[in-house]
Amino acid sequence: VSAGMFHLVNHALMKGALFMAVAGVVLTYKGTRIHDFAGLGRSAPWTMTAFAIGALSLIGVPLTAGFQSKFALVSALLSSGWWWAALIVVFSSVLAVIYMGRILEAVFFRPPNNPQKRHKEAPMLLLVPLWILALANIWVGINGNFVSGLADNAAAALFVGGAQ
Repeated sequence: VSAGMFHLVNHALMKGALFMAVAGVVLTYKGTRIHDFAGLGRSAPWTMTAFAIGALSLIGVPLTAGFQSKFALVSALLSSGWWWAALIVVFSSVLAVIYMGRILEAVFFRPPNNPQKRHKEAPMLLLVPLWILALANIWVGINGNFVSGLADNAAAALFVGGAQ
C-alpha cells in the first residue's frame, strides 16, 4: 500500500508536468498531434526539456521520481510473491518507452514541420509551475525519502485506522 501511495504521488508529478507542457504547446503553437511537436525542442527548449523530464520519469529512468516509485512497487510486489503484477509494472514502463519515445523523437530529432516556426516558449505563468514539477521529478528521483515517508505514514494510518 505504501509503494502504491508513493507511486500515486509521483505519478501526479509526472503527469502534471506532461500535461502542462502539452498545454503550453497547444496555447503557443495550436498543435495537438505528434506531427505538430516536430522540432519544438529547438523552438521551445524550456517547455520541451521539462516535457522530456516528465516523460523520462513516466518511463522510470533512474534519478527520476518514476524510477523511485516503480522500483518500490516492483520490490513490494516481488516480496509478496506477486511476480505477475511486477511484470505488469515493468511492461507498463516498456510501453511508456514506446509512446513517449515517439514524441521525444519528434520533439528533439525531427526538423520542424513548419520552418517558419519562431522561437516561442509557453507562457511564463505556465512555464514556472511546469519547471517546479519537472524539478520535483528529479528531486524525488534523487532523494525520495520525504515523499516515501509520507506514503509510509499514510499507509500506516490506513491500517491503524481500519483496526479500530
